[in-house]
Amino acid sequence: MAGHHYIVMGQDVPNSEADRAEAFSAHKARLDAPPPGIRVHVSGPLYGAGGEPTGSLFILEAPDLPTARSFAEADPYLPGGVWQSVEVRQFDWRRGRP
Repeated sequence: MAGHHYIVMGQDVPNSEADRAEAFSAHKARLDAPPPGIRVHVSGPLYGAGGEPTGSLFILEAPDLPTARSFAEADPYLPGGVWQSVEVRQFDWRRGRP
């Protein structure tokens, strides 16, 4: 698959740990088996200075920005009350590229 790389950053709703636990299985399944045209290279939670979850970060490959944005906005964490917002930006992966 040849496409562009994108950084996806989901910003958590404060104190959304219970919602995160409830939506986690669907979120993980979607990242493990993305739709055709999407490849997730890296994913994981982001943490605040106190060790509390504050969001999520992915690096994914997609044919274009609208496809990457659509994938990110359909993540179960957004309608599940975990993320208050999601940002998608094109990323030029230069070092450590798979």
